[in-house]
Amino acid sequence: MLRIQQFARLANVTVRTLHYYDRLGLLSPTLRSAGGYRLYRMEDLAQLERILVLRYLGVPLQEIAVLLPAPPATGGSAHTSLSETLARQTTVLCERRDGINRVLKAIERARQAIEARRPTWSPELQEKITADWQQMYADVKSAIDRQVVPPARKAKPSLPAG
Repeated sequence: MLRIQQFARLANVTVRTLHYYDRLGLLSPTLRSAGGYRLYRMEDLAQLERILVLRYLGVPLQEIAVLLPAPPATGGSAHTSLSETLARQTTVLCERRDGINRVLKAIERARQAIEARRPTWSPELQEKITADWQQMYADVKSAIDRQVVPPARKAKPSLPAG
């Protein structure tokens, strides 16, 4: 029997994680000592490893609790549920991978578009555009300061009703 600190060290998890898994009913200690210490068996390590693998695959803890309610001795339904969950997680991970691939392709297309436009955009062109905008702003400000009334727009003739 291993005390919780020894078990946590062996499994490379924190004592806090083991307490949390115990509260969720994922992995409870086999026994408690007279002093109240949580005691684990080596067989509990196999259950913890199953939990950690499922967590790594992205299975939510609540679903793990359903899949692995107790260390599996026998039983086809737990195995079937686990198999279905793994298949579902495979699908989810493939969809995530496909989504990431689409984003990476979009980034690459955007990068290529920027590179293609780069030769047409020069510091000289930027200076000209900046100067044009500054001149337009100055013209508008001057017109406002002089209280110039813009010319009335001529109304466009309406089309005859048909």
